[in-house]
Amino acid sequence: AALKKTDVRYLSQPSFRKASINYYHRLAEEGLERTVAEEAALKEAIAHFELGNTSQSIDLLMEFLRNFHQSPLKSSAQALLIEQLPGQIEKLLKNDNYVDAIVLAKQNREFFVNNWIDISLLALLAKAYHELGIYNEARKLYLFLLNTSNPEEQEKYYLPLLTLLHAQGYYDLVEDYATQYNYNYPAGEEKNQILRIRLQSLAASGKKHQALELLSKDIPNIREIEEIAALLFFNDKQFTKVVSLLSPYYLENQIASDDLLHLLAESFFQNNQMSKAEQLYRDIQHNEKFSDQASYRLAMIARDNGDREMSLKLLREIVEEGKDPLWKKLAQKDLEFQKLASQFK
Repeated sequence: AALKKTDVRYLSQPSFRKASINYYHRLAEEGLERTVAEEAALKEAIAHFELGNTSQSIDLLMEFLRNFHQSPLKSSAQALLIEQLPGQIEKLLKNDNYVDAIVLAKQNREFFVNNWIDISLLALLAKAYHELGIYNEARKLYLFLLNTSNPEEQEKYYLPLLTLLHAQGYYDLVEDYATQYNYNYPAGEEKNQILRIRLQSLAASGKKHQALELLSKDIPNIREIEEIAALLFFNDKQFTKVVSLLSPYYLENQIASDDLLHLLAESFFQNNQMSKAEQLYRDIQHNEKFSDQASYRLAMIARDNGDREMSLKLLREIVEEGKDPLWKKLAQKDLEFQKLASQFK
């Protein structure tokens, strides 16, 4: 009788709805008949839902399903829970509450497994795992999405999956899924970004020749890819290609990395473009990582330009103050050679 009275007031008096929560809660806790307790518990969750208290409604519905898992009202509770979960999880993710979103999703895992909730929501959860550094779980979700989504939806999951695989060092899997992507989406929107990750993975796994094969065709005019290509060509002693890739950026003053300036300087040097190499070596001479090599190359250029005094000065500085054993040894040999050569003049 108390439950029916509360129902009547709830339906006929909108102002009573907030207060009805306490009535339903007490009936759910103190109801002598199980059927009354079940119905009151569900209606408390419904009242919260209609008042916009999504979080409380979800908590109550999950509690209902735990306590009354054989109730005839179970399907109604599940339906209301399924209606609210996607929006609540998206809200938590939007507010960067990744842990709460993941916990809520895992507590309701069966709805995703049974496809009762749109599985595209799992992509947001995978991103949350990634943000939290829980890479294994993120990877599992992306793989699940690839295996269960329709072909049109699958394309957008390759790039985040490959990003994760590369970060974790699964280079063989990067190659497998990158190849699969290129086969399925030859004109795909993410083609160039996937090429970038593929090149990085091949280089990291020591498969330089396979990486160079990918660069045998036209290289996309994308800076990140061109920089990776320049490093691969440099290591393969294809210095003309390095110059071709990096020179335009240097001329536009768009190279901020001393590592790239070093590649370009050494490539100019190996191509016998000494004046251009000289300027670049001066630009990176301050960097301890390249200081000894830059000074040694500048000493060679000075010698070839007839400035023996400057050449000897730079070589002595390397021998006396240098840090790199290789360039110190080469500088010492050159000093000895120039000293010996001067005796025969």
